[in-house]
Amino acid sequence: MTFRVAMVGAGGVGGYFGARLAQAGHDLTFVARGAHLDALRDNGLTVAGPTGEATLKVRATDDPRQIGPVDAVLLCVKTWQLGPAIAALPPLIRLSRHGPKAIGVRASPRTLASWSWPTCLRSRCRWTEYASRR
Repeated sequence: MTFRVAMVGAGGVGGYFGARLAQAGHDLTFVARGAHLDALRDNGLTVAGPTGEATLKVRATDDPRQIGPVDAVLLCVKTWQLGPAIAALPPLIRLSRHGPKAIGVRASPRTLASWSWPTCLRSRCRWTEYASRR
């Protein structure tokens, strides 16, 4: 089953999980800004880890209205970026009996208080660095 996914944030966490979702065949678009947006559009996204390295051509925009409603929104921004990120989400939300699926990192109480939508999955990401010699 293929899901339409919006990845809000394209840094270390959003970039990694977005790349893995894209590799798995899901219809994924990044919502990014500034240098991250330019890099995604110009160079794609490269992920590297113990299992190897891959460079993917990905879709990216700074305007969620260009994406439209999706099956899942993954919110991977820093806590101080939550306000503007949450304000930009309505065009991505498909209201249904099951509601949207939105995943936020660490700031779930603030996220939940801001949303009137039925489903927000609380999550936390523990990141372990992988250093390689190139």
